[in-house]
Amino acid sequence: MKTFSLLLGLLLLAITASEAWAKRASPKPVPPVVHDGVKYVAPNANGRQGRIEARNEKTGEKLWEAVIYTVKIDPNLEADVQWVYITGLAIHDGRLHVTNEKNERYVLDLKTRAVEKGLSGDRVATDQGVLVVHPVRHASLLLQCSGKTIYADPVGGGEAFAGLPRPDLVLVTHIHFDHFDPTTLAALAPPTGQLTIIVPKSVAEKIPETLRGKTDVKILANGEKTEVQGIGIEAVAAYNITPGKEKFHPQGRDNGYVLTLGGKRIYIAGDTEDTAEMRALKDIDIAFLPMNQPYTMTVSKAADAIRQFKPKIVYPYHYRSGNGTMADMAELKRMVGRDSGVEIRARDWYPKP
Repeated sequence: MKTFSLLLGLLLLAITASEAWAKRASPKPVPPVVHDGVKYVAPNANGRQGRIEARNEKTGEKLWEAVIYTVKIDPNLEADVQWVYITGLAIHDGRLHVTNEKNERYVLDLKTRAVEKGLSGDRVATDQGVLVVHPVRHASLLLQCSGKTIYADPVGGGEAFAGLPRPDLVLVTHIHFDHFDPTTLAALAPPTGQLTIIVPKSVAEKIPETLRGKTDVKILANGEKTEVQGIGIEAVAAYNITPGKEKFHPQGRDNGYVLTLGGKRIYIAGDTEDTAEMRALKDIDIAFLPMNQPYTMTVSKAADAIRQFKPKIVYPYHYRSGNGTMADMAELKRMVGRDSGVEIRARDWYPKP
């Protein structure tokens, strides 16, 4: 009997210790933010994670509350270890930006109280606020700055962009299926009005009639420039130069683009090798460069071009070849070298479904 009692006591002690270990420490208080006389607070209390309270700045009276996100709790696990706390609040463009400890970002419209999933990704400071760089997949990417959202080569259907903000502007580099998909463009078009799309002539000729009413298509040839919604856009020639590969991307058909956004010059190369036009670029702050075989650059050619035109930041993208192999990012960094002054940002452009 004494042995049983002792074992029972040890078991209860182990359970108590396990529960104590599972309990999370209280989160650090999140500094509130104030806008137009209203203080926005993240209570982070038990069971109330992912919520925002709006309070009168002077009296503290609670005005309203909004659910920013919810967390599905597994009943078989300790609840508190599954809670996801808000870690940051900020006001931009009259909207409340919320970040949690999983680095998920949400935007609350303070007028309509509608919640939108914000863009994850790198943040780059510009003259007009933060530029967000959000990889999607392969050649598809989003840029967001100064309240404008730009898509480049969106494909994969509307589901690939579910929960992301609608684009104000779309860039399409060329006609290949992994860069141009009319079905995706139709899904991204606004319910009313038109979606502005910048394209080379070859893409414009393939836009179906059903999409023309939903889009404002602007054609840019290699070397031409325009400005749309305050964003400077220059079309840069994109083509193959290796003998025998010219058929993949013939000279004069396809575009890369240099955007001027928030005082930054951003080069989206599209499908190209290390052309004279690429190597002649000046004052590029961010460059997106492709490296897949046999269609675009080898790692060594990309590295050589980078050392010549010296963008401040390089995002390798479009780097999976037809056989499923990936370009060697470690080798790219080694060949570019630390003495170049170029930062290589290797990110995951092929997330698992």
